[in-house]
Amino acid sequence: MPALTEIFGDDSILQFGGGTLGHPWGNAPGAVANQVALEACVQARNEGRDLAHEGNEIIHAASKWSPELAAACEILILVGTEITATTIEWAMSLLLNHPDVMKKTRVVELDTHDRKDCLMEESDFPKLQYLQSIISETLRLFPAAPVLVPHMSSDNCQIGGFKQARHYQQARQKVKKKPNSPTPSFLSR
Repeated sequence: MPALTEIFGDDSILQFGGGTLGHPWGNAPGAVANQVALEACVQARNEGRDLAHEGNEIIHAASKWSPELAAACEILILVGTEITATTIEWAMSLLLNHPDVMKKTRVVELDTHDRKDCLMEESDFPKLQYLQSIISETLRLFPAAPVLVPHMSSDNCQIGGFKQARHYQQARQKVKKKPNSPTPSFLSR
């Protein structure tokens, strides 16, 4: 397979994993999808294009190699945007239901904001510690669900030395009968 920089035509973009898909860890669909997405986003940013419209181009470039790669890219893009949207929605819901916290957030963050007379910019966000704490707590209370979605193999494959049949569905294993009740195994002896 050719280097992604040859396809996108820009040698200055980030060389990730040696720049080729033949890299030892770069052949897994997830790693390749990450590489495709990363290089396309870096190139788009360098050219001053809007990153919101780059998803279709990433998927199109990935589909040149394999449908599995295109599917992995699509999942990465969709899951990333869904997690962000869900987190913002939950955070806003929590802030609206707790007006005292919303007021404190405004006071604390506006006091730490250097330019009080203009809107905040992306470079200001690392300084907003209280808001970052709210987002972290939101993610802790309401984790995004796409992490738990089961996966299914599209063809016969081998994962970690184990043979998987086509359409075999992988999911999280059930560990305990009652996961919400604290029952350590040493207490049940």
